[in-house]
Amino acid sequence: MRLILFLIIILSSFKIIGQSFNREKVLNVVEILSADSLEGREIGTAGSKLAQNIIVSWFKEHKLAAFNTLPDYRQDFKFRGSNGTNLLGYLKGKKDPDKYLVITAHYDHEGIKNGKIYNGADDNASGCALVYGLGKMLTQLETRRKNIILVFLDEEETGHAGSLAFANWVKAQEFDVHSVHTADEVGWDQDQDRNIELELPTPYLTSLYRKHAKPFDIKLYKTKTTGSDHREFREAGFQTVGITEEYKNGDGNPHHHMPSDTFEKVDYQFLAFTTYLVFKVVEGVLSE
Repeated sequence: MRLILFLIIILSSFKIIGQSFNREKVLNVVEILSADSLEGREIGTAGSKLAQNIIVSWFKEHKLAAFNTLPDYRQDFKFRGSNGTNLLGYLKGKKDPDKYLVITAHYDHEGIKNGKIYNGADDNASGCALVYGLGKMLTQLETRRKNIILVFLDEEETGHAGSLAFANWVKAQEFDVHSVHTADEVGWDQDQDRNIELELPTPYLTSLYRKHAKPFDIKLYKTKTTGSDHREFREAGFQTVGITEEYKNGDGNPHHHMPSDTFEKVDYQFLAFTTYLVFKVVEGVLSE
């Protein structure tokens, strides 16, 4: 009954606000990025470059603008002898053109090991699907006062190099950033409780997420987990929150960093719910 109530609220809410949330398309994003043809999206590989081209096509589909200094939405960087590529585009704000809100997910994964493809469906094609879904809805949001930067980060798996490079770039541009929201592993909910973890959230962002989660009677756990890109943004001084499944509270994905992390195991109802919750938070921020 609780699950049915969740789905009714989510689906009716999407219809009421008039946003284009296509469940099948978001599901398809996970399937595309975790396909064997991308060979685990390891940095510097043909599979990674294929993923980059797919993501750029999404930016063009959403009609996101590219920054003048980053042709074709690409921020290339070097880290410890390897070359990485972040992908970013933005939607222009309608009232506050000097303020930015940032939403990110990393698209890289572990590649091929011992002849087995590590597809990375939950980690982190699910987070990429969340960002894709938000982009689809935010393009149609009339109350969009601030600029929105959507970022697909590289090299999370090898030391958060992509988030470091992007954070440094943002600071060099002297952007006025309201907050950064990172999604990493949002496709597993075996106990079906819809609970979410907020990683290293600031008190302000904790209050925002709790406000919008309250109608659903779910738990939002605060954790001090530092294992993903949110850490680099917090250390760079940004208001930041990491959004993930119950990694520390008893319902973590047992297929994490294994070749069994495949498309068929992703919980798309949980992914849709989490996408909607983040959308409601972002919608509130953009209308301030």
